[in-house]
Amino acid sequence: MVDKSELVIAEFNGIEKGGTWYTINYAKKTNTAIELIDLCGLK
Repeated sequence: MVDKSELVIAEFNGIEKGGTWYTINYAKKTNTAIELIDLCGLK
C-alpha cells in the first residue's frame, strides 16, 4: 500500500513492533509522506 500512496496516515500507540510500526518505517525508507496520529497520550 505504501508503494502506491503519496501519504500514509497512521494511528500510532507507541508500541515499536507490529504492522503499524513496520509500515511507518517502510514509509520513511521510501520517502513517503507520513501523517502520524499519536495515541500515546490518549486514555
